[in-house]
Amino acid sequence: MVQKFSETVYLLSLLQVHGIGPIQGRLLLQHFKSAEKIFIASPQSLREVEGMSRVRISAIRSFKNFEEQNSMEQTLKKNNIEVISCLHEKFPKRLLHCYDCPPLLFYKGNINLNPEKILAVVGTRSPTVYGKHIIENFFEGFEAYSITILSGLAFGIDSMAHRIAIRNGLPTIAVLGHGLDTLYPSLNLALSKEMQSNGGLVTEFPFGTRPDRQNFPRRNRIVAGMCDAVLVVESGEKGGSIITAELAMDYNRDVFACPGRVTDEKSAGCNHMIKSNTAQLVNSCHDLLQCMNWKTGPVTAFQKSLFLNLNEEELRVIEFLKGRENVDFDLILSTGYTPGKLSQILLSLELNGVVQRISGNRYRISGNG
Repeated sequence: MVQKFSETVYLLSLLQVHGIGPIQGRLLLQHFKSAEKIFIASPQSLREVEGMSRVRISAIRSFKNFEEQNSMEQTLKKNNIEVISCLHEKFPKRLLHCYDCPPLLFYKGNINLNPEKILAVVGTRSPTVYGKHIIENFFEGFEAYSITILSGLAFGIDSMAHRIAIRNGLPTIAVLGHGLDTLYPSLNLALSKEMQSNGGLVTEFPFGTRPDRQNFPRRNRIVAGMCDAVLVVESGEKGGSIITAELAMDYNRDVFACPGRVTDEKSAGCNHMIKSNTAQLVNSCHDLLQCMNWKTGPVTAFQKSLFLNLNEEELRVIEFLKGRENVDFDLILSTGYTPGKLSQILLSLELNGVVQRISGNRYRISGNG
């Protein structure tokens, strides 16, 4: 390789290599710690990565279209589009714990991809007045809790959630099933621009990717993976919102559903999830806030005095938990301890009243409820 390019160019190039999908791309990045190193790695080094067949290694080694991706990087910059890989500190940390996490994301707007609380709101493309009433009532109650609203900017509940979030001053993020050079549905273009002052648009699809049907189930997994919980407002028994809820359950996210009349087709999906215990019934924002333990306050002086008596290992975990709520055990593993050692540390902290264990194998600093 004669000419050296930016890391972004190599990231964009990785997406273009035949046979390298989201899972393989992420494994390569996590192994080599940079996209550039992937393209200069020896066949022997590439074989060290799980799933790297002879065909995939050959595709990486023979890739030459770096100049084209260099031009694409300039196009992205002109359109104020940022590119971040799964190695970047701004990458959604919740998404990193999903087995099919994408290797990189494209985004634009004023976005915090790692807010303290993030709720995905999904539902039918043709909501009723009842659905709108639910979202309005819930979001009015969320205003005091700094909750970021996530959805897919589709017609119906999605776009309604984004609009009502903006009206209530809540940050809102849309995950798209296409590249950021277009907007589908186009009628939401004005809404997408309005969102970017306190939120924005995110996609795993490169510039130029059209809104093809097969892209939207992939989009739904990003919605499910980026959030703490999913709220299904109105939904039939099938459709994208049910797929998102099922993906969220696979990712160990909480799923909530608002009940409706048994004769209402638009509530059939919600009622079925509640009946089958795949979603928790919520009637109000207060139900959801209580289930998620999102009614929290600052660390007390008493807690701070307890921290002084902790050992180095315990302090390391506490520092990780500070400023976070309802932290999943798997996420705490990023502190570097083995599952067994981390369980021992958390148990000690729990017995000393410093940490509280809540449902779903999640933890928080005690006294914040």
